[in-house]
This record gives sequence, C-alpha cells and structure tokens, in this order.
Amino acid sequence: MFHSFHQYGKNAPLPKYTEIGPDGSILCQSNHVPAYVSTIYLQPNGIVHRNLMDMMDLRTSDYYRTFDIPDRFNRPDIWQGYRKFELHPFYRTENQEYGAHKPEIHTMPNVCRFQSHSFTNGMSIGGNFRRSGFNTSTT
Repeated sequence: MFHSFHQYGKNAPLPKYTEIGPDGSILCQSNHVPAYVSTIYLQPNGIVHRNLMDMMDLRTSDYYRTFDIPDRFNRPDIWQGYRKFELHPFYRTENQEYGAHKPEIHTMPNVCRFQSHSFTNGMSIGGNFRRSGFNTSTT
C-alpha cells in the first residue's frame, strides 16, 4: 500500500505509478515510475502508435499475390471496432460468434473488382416507389 496515505490520511498525494492486478487489486504503488514503463508507455501518443504499427504491420501482399487491392484489404490490422467482451454462451448467437473475430491477412480477398454504379444511379433518379392509393382491405 502507498505509505503517504498513513502519513496524511484522506488528503494524501496520489502516487505517480500504480500496478493493478487482473482481479482489480493494487499490486504496487510508487512515487517513481519504473524505467521499463517510462520507455514504453510514457511516450507521446504518435510515437507509440507509429511503433505499434511497425511491429504489427502485416500485409496481405507479403503472404499472397494480390492484384491492386485497396489498403483496407492489404492491411487488416487497421480495422477498428472488434472489442473483446464475453457474453454468456447460452445467449450467444452464430452471427455474434462469426462477427467477433477480427479479420486477418489469411481471410482478406486477394482481388478487388469494383462495380460501376450506373444502374443504381440511373434508376434512383425518380426516387423510391410510392403508392398513393387508398387501402380498402377488409381483413
């Protein structure tokens, strides 16, 4: 436990460094930040992000022959929104199971063929179909 709490009571200064265990208990508190933590975690955000991208920058083109695919398919590590939280297995559906996995380089497409939107653009000029008749249904 941090010793200044016993010295100062409730108005004790907060420690600079706290390690928390997996169960939420406090493992260590100190006024000094350890050297290994200060070199990794206390760098500016851009530097840390750039270093992590260099370490995790796996590309699909490094493992498979690709043909002019967009960057979002070539680097699946940049995809966001795949959080890890566990649902109760009784209430889990197949779609939640399938959609919970982040894409990998082995699941990305090797070829991306773009389609023109000429049909959709031409048919959407008038807007959606709208029926303006009366509903005379008796059931």
